[in-house]
Amino acid sequence: MGMFPCFMGPLLLSVALLCIVNGHVHFYDFVLREANFTRLGSTKSMLVVNDSFPGPTIRVQKGDTVYVNVQNQGDYGVTIHWHGVHQPRNPWSDGFPFPEPDGEDIIILGSWYTDDVNEVVAEALEDGSLTPVSDCYTINGQPGDFFAYSNGVSK
Repeated sequence: MGMFPCFMGPLLLSVALLCIVNGHVHFYDFVLREANFTRLGSTKSMLVVNDSFPGPTIRVQKGDTVYVNVQNQGDYGVTIHWHGVHQPRNPWSDGFPFPEPDGEDIIILGSWYTDDVNEVVAEALEDGSLTPVSDCYTINGQPGDFFAYSNGVSK
């Protein structure tokens, strides 16, 4: 009985080390800056991440450690948020609550205003009205072929 505790310590330590070693470490650098986009015949400035809109996708697995360095070169302060992340002790996540599908295609739905979005929101907040309906809806940042002047990006 006296020898049992002597072996228990190293056994528990080795099991704990095996649980820790599984994850990978990922490093990402995000540079946020303004870029001019032309949609529906109107050009305006938007915030892009690493010169892309929408921003890059981070793919990691449970147990991985992720470091994201964000450099904001834009004209105003921003916050970064994550989609599909299960956070410890937090029941909310916008990932899917079912087994992961065999494959996927990323589709991002959005709205496009020919007017400045900050001005549209500020005006709605000022008089308490709803924001107006957008000029078009986008799929992966593009309005589609049915709109005149659909394509165009300038940097």
